[in-house]
Amino acid sequence: MALRLRTIDLALPAALAVAAAVAMWPGAANEAPVPVRGTIADPCTAENLVFSGTADVRATVSAGGGGTYRIEVVADFAEATATGTSGEPYDLSGTAVASGEAGAPFPVTVELVGTGLLSRAGATEPYDARLRFSLTVDDGGAIAPTGAIEVLSLACRTPGE
Repeated sequence: MALRLRTIDLALPAALAVAAAVAMWPGAANEAPVPVRGTIADPCTAENLVFSGTADVRATVSAGGGGTYRIEVVADFAEATATGTSGEPYDLSGTAVASGEAGAPFPVTVELVGTGLLSRAGATEPYDARLRFSLTVDDGGAIAPTGAIEVLSLACRTPGE
C-alpha cells in the first residue's frame, strides 16, 4: 500500500510540471483570414491581375535557439480572387507555405517570402507563386498576421511540370 501511495505522490507533481511546460511552450497555431493584395501581370495571358479576397492563414511558432522563435506559415487561398484588366474574375485555389525565424527585440514584425501553387477556375495548369507574409511575434511567442499577403510574382507552369 505504501508503494502505491508513493507512486501517486510522484506522478501528480510530474503531471503538473509537464502541463505547465506545455502551457508556456509556444507552438499553438494562430488561424486567421488575411487579405490578399497585389497587381501582377499574368505571365500566361499578359493581362494584369488585381488580387483581392482573403486567404486562411495558419501560423505556428516554436522555440528556436538563442531566444528566437521558429515560424511556419500555411495559407489556403480558397477565398482569394483576382480580376483581370478585361474584367474577367479569376476564382483562385491552392496553398502556399513560408518559414523563418524571429528574434529580439520583441515584439517584432517579420516578413517571410513563401511559395506555392495557385490555380484559377478553368485553367489546366496552376501558377507558381511567390508571396510575402507579414507577421508580428511577441516575447511570449504569440503570433499574429500584420497587413495583407502580397503576391510578388507568378510563373506559368508547362503541362506535366
